[in-house]
Amino acid sequence: MWIPDEVTLTRYPAKCGVADPPFDDLDSYDLFLYDTRGPEGTPQTAIAIDFVRTDLVNVEYPIALAPFHVDLPDQQDGATAVNTTSNANGDVNFWYERGQRMPDRLPLAAVTVTFAAFPSEDGDELVAHASVWFNDGGVCSFTARPTLPSAGANLCPRP
Repeated sequence: MWIPDEVTLTRYPAKCGVADPPFDDLDSYDLFLYDTRGPEGTPQTAIAIDFVRTDLVNVEYPIALAPFHVDLPDQQDGATAVNTTSNANGDVNFWYERGQRMPDRLPLAAVTVTFAAFPSEDGDELVAHASVWFNDGGVCSFTARPTLPSAGANLCPRP
């Protein structure tokens, strides 16, 4: 089982440039899970899930997988595998970078993401569950429960 060292949640409000912007269905979010440990210069496992507030709760979103590609050189095995994918509507995106601590080093076979709770104000908790199946039959499942920090006045929608 992979347990990330850090989990962060960022909100990109639809209304830009105001203090404490109101929550809106057009807001978008980034959930990042990543390792901070490991030898200098070696890749660390990172998973990012981007989504919008209008995604449904308790619906399993299957992610359409794109082919793996080589990104950054790795001193240990020659390459870091990166997979960027999205669901059929394109409103749930999943990004995976294989690092040293991920239990399975083979490319992905399937991914699902399920949201159990969305934040509706600063300090609320997001509950997101992902299951990642690998080509050799291995599975990595995890649930992330980060709280939403204040958006502040300067975070605008993602370009």
